[in-house]
Amino acid sequence: LREFSQLPPPIGLKFTLTPEMMQPSQVAAANKVEKLKAVQFPMNMLRIGYFKIEAKYPYELVAKCYYARQKLMWEILHDGLKYKIEIQYQNISAIRAVIDEHLPGVLEIELDKVPSFFREIDPKPKKHTMWTISNDFTNAQASQYRRHYLEFPPGVLDQHYMKLLQSDNRLLELSRRSFPSSHSAYFNLHLDEGTTQFSIGHDLHHIVYPYSLSL
Repeated sequence: LREFSQLPPPIGLKFTLTPEMMQPSQVAAANKVEKLKAVQFPMNMLRIGYFKIEAKYPYELVAKCYYARQKLMWEILHDGLKYKIEIQYQNISAIRAVIDEHLPGVLEIELDKVPSFFREIDPKPKKHTMWTISNDFTNAQASQYRRHYLEFPPGVLDQHYMKLLQSDNRLLELSRRSFPSSHSAYFNLHLDEGTTQFSIGHDLHHIVYPYSLSL
């Protein structure tokens, strides 16, 4: 697998990655011309520390990008209710994508602040989702572990990752740096002591972690 910046532009994408486009000044200019709309797209799997969930049905797991509000969200549908993890752009300390033709796309991010958690209340068909603040439903993994690993169906991540980098100069700059940015996998450095660290990278693709929503 190769990192996204090393890949040729995928065939059929609306946004073509060029050296000029990847310059911060060009990104800023593009934002003035086009107002990017919020998007959502399905993911196959989400892993944070020892928490792992895989989609059994389409759109059971969804990633959302809110460009104007500068937020990323991971949304989970579980037993008829939705749960979400909300991440501010400003709290992302490292980011990278790995995309290879005919293989699942991979997005990895590292955070410097614990994300926010929400759950759906009073669900009604064809109505906007109503949210309330929730406890950490990942068995506290997302409150401790800084790195998130997401897999998407082949071809799904490509254009959305490019648009994400186009929408924010800081994320564009982070995408050019090494991943991860910190030796510590945890928000609390004391958790590293006596704990075997691992990287949620491609060498652990086949490892299965226990999963349950702690509601």
